[in-house]
Amino acid sequence: MNEPNSPEQMSAHHELLLERCDFLVESQLWPLQRNLNYSGWLSNFTEEERNFAERLLMNFMYYSNDLTKHLFRFAFNKLASANCDFREADEVLHEQWLEFLHNVAITHVTGEDPSPTDSGYHFARLSRQFLGLDARQILTNEQAVEKIFFGDCKTIVFVDDFVGSGNQFCDTWDRTLTIAPGTHYSFKRIAEEGKQAFTAFYCPIFCTWKGRAKIRRFAPSVQLVPAHELDESYSALSPRSRFWTSDLIQSAPKFLENVSKRAGLDEGWRGFHDLALGIAFEHGIPDATLPIYYHESSSWQPLMRRT
Repeated sequence: MNEPNSPEQMSAHHELLLERCDFLVESQLWPLQRNLNYSGWLSNFTEEERNFAERLLMNFMYYSNDLTKHLFRFAFNKLASANCDFREADEVLHEQWLEFLHNVAITHVTGEDPSPTDSGYHFARLSRQFLGLDARQILTNEQAVEKIFFGDCKTIVFVDDFVGSGNQFCDTWDRTLTIAPGTHYSFKRIAEEGKQAFTAFYCPIFCTWKGRAKIRRFAPSVQLVPAHELDESYSALSPRSRFWTSDLIQSAPKFLENVSKRAGLDEGWRGFHDLALGIAFEHGIPDATLPIYYHESSSWQPLMRRT
C-alpha cells in the first residue's frame, strides 16, 4: 500500500484501511468491532499521528480460536520431521507417526508462579480435544518429571501459544518438583545427569528471536519447534521493523514513547522485554505486545481489551 503524500490521498488511504478492517470482520478473521474497536482506537491519535497509527493497525496480527487451533496442529505436525524417516515408504511413515503419537506425553509451560490461567493449560487440553491424544498422555509437570525419572516416558512435548523472552519455559525446565518423598528433580537436572535418556520438544505457535536465543542457551537439549518464528522485524522498535515505511522508521520510536505517555503508560510502554510486538489471540494478548493496543483509560480507547 503506497503512502499518501497529500490530504486527498491521506483521506483515501484512511478509507481504504477501514474497508480492509471491515472486510476482516465480515470474513470472521477479526471479531465484531465491539471486541476489536479499530475506529475508536484510531480516534485516539491526532491528525499528525495518523500515518503512524494506521501503520500500527495494518501490522496488528489477530488470531481467532479456530485459526489458533489450526496453527497449533501445524506446529505439532512439524514434529514428524524429527521423528519419522522420510526415506521410507508412505505406509512406513504413517506407522512411525502413529507410534510417536501413541508414546508421546504432553505437558504445559507454566509462569513464574504457576496458575490455572497459564495459557499452557489451554494448549495441553487442545492436545486431547483437537489432536485426539489420549487423556492419559496429558501430564502435569510433576507427573512428567516423575515418569521421565522412572523411565516411563521417553518423549515429552511442551505446548504453549507464545514464546516471548523464553523466561517461562526456562523456569518450567528448571523448576524443582517433588516426585517422591525426599526425591526432588527438575527436567533440566534429569537431562544434565543423563541417567534417564529422554527427548524433549517445545511446540509453541509463535517464538520470538529473543525466546529462541535464551532457550538455546539455557536448555540446549530441547528441540524448539514453533509453527512460526518471529525475527526482529516483527518489533515496532527494531531498525528493521516491518511496521514502518522508510519515511517513518526513524521517528517511530519517539512517536511510540510520546503517544504511550499521553495514554498514561509511563512504564512498560515497549511491552515485556521491550519486544514491542503487535500480536493478539482471541484467548488473550501476550505481555510482549505494545500496551497502546490494549491500554484503556478515560482518555484512551483500546483496540482490543485484555481477557
